[in-house]
Amino acid sequence: MKKKLLLSLITVFIFILMAVPAFAEQSGDWEYELSDVGLMITAYHGTDKDVEIPAEIDGYKVSAIGKQAFKDNTTMTSLVIPEGISKIYAEAFLGCNALSRVEFNAKNCTAVEVQTYDGNKGVGIFSGAGSASPNGLEVVFGDNVSKVPDYLFDTASIDKDYHRGSAYAYVTSVTFSGGVKEIGACAFRGCQDLETVTFGGKEKSIGNDAFYGCKALRELEFTDALTTIGDQAFWGVTSLESISWGNSLDTIGVAAFQGCTSLEKVEFVSPLTTIGKHAFMECTGLKEVLFPESLTYLNAEAFCGCIKLEKVTVNSKNLTVPPIQTYDSSKGIGVFSGAGSASVNGLHVMIGPKVSKVPDFLFDTASIDRDYHRGYDYAYVTSITFADGVREIGEAAFRSCQTLEKITFSNSIETIGKEAFWGCTALPEMTLGKKLITIKESAFAGDTGLEKIVWGESLETIEAHAFDGCNSLTELHLVNPLTTIGFGAFQNCTALEKLILPETLTSLGGQAFCSTTRLNKVIVLSKNLTVSEVQTYDGNKGVGVFSGSGSGSTKGLEVIIYKGVTTVPAFLFDTASLDRDYHRGYDYAYVTKVTCASTVTEVGDCAFRSCQNLENVHFYSKDVTFGEEAFENCTNRDFHIEGPSGGTLRTNAKDIDFNFTANEDPESLEEIEEPEKADPANLYSPATDKTSGTDTDDTGASDTEPASDDTWTCPNGHAGNTGNFCPQCGAQKPE
Repeated sequence: MKKKLLLSLITVFIFILMAVPAFAEQSGDWEYELSDVGLMITAYHGTDKDVEIPAEIDGYKVSAIGKQAFKDNTTMTSLVIPEGISKIYAEAFLGCNALSRVEFNAKNCTAVEVQTYDGNKGVGIFSGAGSASPNGLEVVFGDNVSKVPDYLFDTASIDKDYHRGSAYAYVTSVTFSGGVKEIGACAFRGCQDLETVTFGGKEKSIGNDAFYGCKALRELEFTDALTTIGDQAFWGVTSLESISWGNSLDTIGVAAFQGCTSLEKVEFVSPLTTIGKHAFMECTGLKEVLFPESLTYLNAEAFCGCIKLEKVTVNSKNLTVPPIQTYDSSKGIGVFSGAGSASVNGLHVMIGPKVSKVPDFLFDTASIDRDYHRGYDYAYVTSITFADGVREIGEAAFRSCQTLEKITFSNSIETIGKEAFWGCTALPEMTLGKKLITIKESAFAGDTGLEKIVWGESLETIEAHAFDGCNSLTELHLVNPLTTIGFGAFQNCTALEKLILPETLTSLGGQAFCSTTRLNKVIVLSKNLTVSEVQTYDGNKGVGVFSGSGSGSTKGLEVIIYKGVTTVPAFLFDTASLDRDYHRGYDYAYVTKVTCASTVTEVGDCAFRSCQNLENVHFYSKDVTFGEEAFENCTNRDFHIEGPSGGTLRTNAKDIDFNFTANEDPESLEEIEEPEKADPANLYSPATDKTSGTDTDDTGASDTEPASDDTWTCPNGHAGNTGNFCPQCGAQKPE
């Protein structure tokens, strides 16, 4: 029992001894103590202006500078820190307001216990130092320093009204020697008076937050040794106007230059591979950006909110952009959300000749209005130019660029990706490149301003919903060698009046022209066309290729099957709909008249099923067979089949109990002429004067020059606008 009590007393005594601070010694002006870190200076009692911390005191190597050791020393103007210092504690030089120069020579030093109070505010080693110096505080790093310590001149203070009367370190210039290879995290964070930084030439990395909030810094000239700029390294450097990148930079970290509002141009160079998230976000003065060949990764929101951005040039060969952040439905924030919104002429994008594929999501925001996403919305791209060499435009590359008015496609482009130009509502026309083969799903869906398309010479495939909702298109003269039109490809093109299906077309998907309500003429040149069957929901109800088409046409929908076609494809105008109150608002095809050339000898299964407005089908061949339910539920009481007698046509019509009208007049048996094979670019305006080639309105007035009242004033008072968007603020033209 006594042994246990004795052991307990000894333990308590040891703890008491450990709690007693090391005994303070004094040697001349220096007060110090010996501790586990060696000799630590705890106070300086001298009055010298030029102070050099000794390497040894009383035979002991000086290894640390203690907390508040030089606090409020208002006499000292210069300071030399020797090589052997391994630790400097917070507030060591707090309030040394006369300090004008620090020479730092410590090889392996650590800054200890910088106090952070709230947010980015706190008290550091040099808080308030240099505030009374006429030229601020100059900092020089010696040749033996390989790393600038983390937090060395950090106060984490972003204003002057905090920290017990002390604020940031009043550093005005920093010079790194040729030995410095790394600048530590937060090394100069909050040094708001820092104007010049001179790099020594061997710096490989700049740490996270290293120059965060150094808002007086005007220019940066990185050397060829630099490879990495850390996260938030230059965040909020609002005076920064120019950057020279060096020739070795590989990575720019997250938010590295966010809020650098004075930057006007950034011209990146190889071998840069990575630009981090938010890297240049809210650089509101930025006008021009150039991406190098080497760039491989461009992160989300990197240039979000760069409202004055006018030009982006992309030369990157293998660039990847992550999918945008989607918050609800199709809304989200992308790399360039809000970029260009305050540019007078919007944002022009140039895709260089060495880019084979435009990255997925590059200018995507998926934003469908302006009142979301932290004040940001779509990228205000107004024009895009693709250089020869570009072969593919990636998925959602320009999705929701609602101010896009002009695209110059190169002849090297072979593929336009899924949703590439989805929701580009201001685009009025486009000429596709000669080598374009595939337009992928929803590529131009919702482009409500699109009036004119010139198709090129190689297009084979238009995928599902590619032009869904393009409700300003009035004519479609689809041309060879097109083979495939996908499901719903031109669905809801409510202004479409005339359609020509080319000879080469072999596959037409369900609902391809569903709800083209104003369609009044369909010309079929396709010789070997197959149509996907209608979707049947219950009983005989379903939705077909032309469901609801022609419902808004004055005379309904006329169909002409041209010479060379032998079979009207099965299910072509079928919907299997028995009434008008079903099928998501769609019902039967409003076909009123059909004319078939003399080469037509067969009508496929269900080809005109449920065409309840059909009045007349005129054949120029006397021998025609009808597939199953070819005219099922064509309930118009005036419906009849017309053509020459003496063959199977008359017999087959009577077999299905339809009226037959013989037409033996030779003049009525003339072959149907092929449609004009003129340049498709001339076939898109119904009001074109074929003699002069001048567009006219119903009154015959020329519209080659805009009317005098064609300008408009936006809600913000900017007058004289002629396009769909105000070039000064981006406001949309009132309807």
